Amino acid sequence: MRRKRFLIPTIAIALLAIAAFTLTPLSKLISDPANGTPVRGVTAVTVDSEAFDAPSIEVKAGTTVTWRFKHRDEGEPVAHNIKGEGWGSPDIQDGVYKHTFTKPGNYKYSCDLHFLMNGRVKVVI
Repeated sequence: MRRKRFLIPTIAIALLAIAAFTLTPLSKLISDPANGTPVRGVTAVTVDSEAFDAPSIEVKAGTTVTWRFKHRDEGEPVAHNIKGEGWGSPDIQDGVYKHTFTKPGNYKYSCDLHFLMNGRVKVVI
């Protein structure tokens, strides 16, 4: 009898945890660096180690933003890309990608080769 007392609540808690996990997208459980406060005055973003060194930046309309793909010296080169809605780079291991933002707005982008590698360019007048 005592065993049943603990078994039922344990099963209920487990079922609630499973339901909460499956009903909540994983990306909402993990903080997205692109949602942080944008840094002003930055127009070059370094892409390295599966992260953007400035994941959220603010620039004026007409600004060209440069992403620098940094090759790590040890091991094989790691490819990254920049993918925004209607714009983006190919997969790159070393080099740069540039994009000019002409209209105000929030432009989210990601490296679709690496989970949760996200960034944002906030464009102001």
